[in-house]
Amino acid sequence: MGISVTCSSCGKTLSAPDALAGKKAQCSCGAVIVVPAASSAPVPAQAPRAAGVARAGSIRRSAPGRPVKKPAQRRGIARSLHCQFCENGRVVGKKEFRFSTAVVVIGFILLVPSLIAALYSVYMLVRPPDLAGAMNEALQEQMLDAKIPEEIVTKVSKGEELTEEQKALLTKEQSDMLEQMAVGQVMVMGGQLGDAVGKVVAVVLLAISLVFLSVGIVLTWRKKMFRCTSCGQLAA
Repeated sequence: MGISVTCSSCGKTLSAPDALAGKKAQCSCGAVIVVPAASSAPVPAQAPRAAGVARAGSIRRSAPGRPVKKPAQRRGIARSLHCQFCENGRVVGKKEFRFSTAVVVIGFILLVPSLIAALYSVYMLVRPPDLAGAMNEALQEQMLDAKIPEEIVTKVSKGEELTEEQKALLTKEQSDMLEQMAVGQVMVMGGQLGDAVGKVVAVVLLAISLVFLSVGIVLTWRKKMFRCTSCGQLAA
């Protein structure tokens, strides 16, 4: 018949084999108790968790020469779940903003406009060429259709002045046509210059917007924090 022993830590009554009379055993609550002799009263619980001690209630003696298997250590888990400050609340991990509300608002103010500016800059850089290139090609085709020599067409397209010899080769109709084309060529060159300036401005705007975008991301970044649900302290 087993020996009845009561754990003074949790108050649970256990039954231990007669062979463990006078020996140590462990309660299911983790406290170590001493199994009394058949005529002895229950012995108060001692410090928890001694090495090589089996659990009471499901006690199995180890074979000769084999050490008793230790229960799994859960102190690290308990330390991560219970607050070290108030010792009452539980530590729960959730994502929070790393900075104050005012700083986060400033971050969003920087984030939204800089993102729009960055997208617009990318569009300016990758958009198809303006009508200037197409107008230049159309003017060249018209001059070639009017039987104007290709050498003269190339010089006019580049905005260079014709020599007297080259002007002498042209008919009156061709000369009138070149005068009209010169006006269009000025517009074409102005458009090409505008495209070049626009791309430079787009590159500068993209660089500035990326800087502000990075700052906005840092200010609005959320990090997983482990905080006590009772006192609100951050876990170490």
